[in-house]
Amino acid sequence: MKLLRYGKFGVEKPGILDSNGQIRDLSAVIDDITGDNLFPEKLKLLRQLNIEQLPLVPSDVRLGSYSQSV
Repeated sequence: MKLLRYGKFGVEKPGILDSNGQIRDLSAVIDDITGDNLFPEKLKLLRQLNIEQLPLVPSDVRLGSYSQSV
């Protein structure tokens, strides 16, 4: 399972790569790729998703990184 963030800087959305390497939108399932969404219970739920049924994201979208101000 490969999780990622995509979209315009500052308003990135969560995504996941499908078996064909295409980005699928996870924003209806989780609000962001954060520590809370990486706990084993949440990851178990994400693994149970039928990723191929999630909306496709355009291939030319910007990939984002996660940064958090401390």
